[in-house]
Amino acid sequence: MVSEWWSSHSFRGWGGYVLKEKVKGLKQRLKVWNKEKFRDIQKKISRIELELNKLDSDGNGRQLNDREMALRKKLQEDLWLAATSYESLLRQKARTKWIKEGDCNSKFFHITVNRNRRHNALRGLMLDRCWIEEPARIKEEVHQYFRKKFEEEEKERPTLDGISFQTISQSQNDFLIHPFDEKEIKDAMRDCGSHKSPRPDGLNFKIYQSSGK
Repeated sequence: MVSEWWSSHSFRGWGGYVLKEKVKGLKQRLKVWNKEKFRDIQKKISRIELELNKLDSDGNGRQLNDREMALRKKLQEDLWLAATSYESLLRQKARTKWIKEGDCNSKFFHITVNRNRRHNALRGLMLDRCWIEEPARIKEEVHQYFRKKFEEEEKERPTLDGISFQTISQSQNDFLIHPFDEKEIKDAMRDCGSHKSPRPDGLNFKIYQSSGK
């Protein structure tokens, strides 16, 4: 369905606009397809389970005939496919929700942050057997402490004067800074994993790699 829709619709304009409009239209088509295919999937699962239970009830005390056995096998296959599709749909929805909302800032998260902030807060210092709470005095004492802690005793340091380093040529520099061309961008997209997490638009790289564009 995706390949057919992507190849049958075209837009005029520069590449970025065409890609945006194609993705926008494809998302609308996917929404319609999702409603048509998965809207009643839970009802379908319940219906299959009822039919299987009815067959099992009818088979109590007697052997199922060949037609009933074939129907039971077909219902079991349909149930497995429907359940797998429903689980896949739930996983994709959960992943999409995480992309939109991010990590959950729960009440427990804020309680933990506030507790750590209170525990790590510097309310005062004991200086010369006197408790000091004045912020400016505390900042100055902390600054002087670490300044003495990390002050180097020897001022002489080795230098790099007179050392010849290897450098790249002008042509190599031009190659590194030249703009990416269209072929390089396409090659980079084709080399990306196609089944990784979806991008912010909800589509993964397989959609773009399968388009042939």
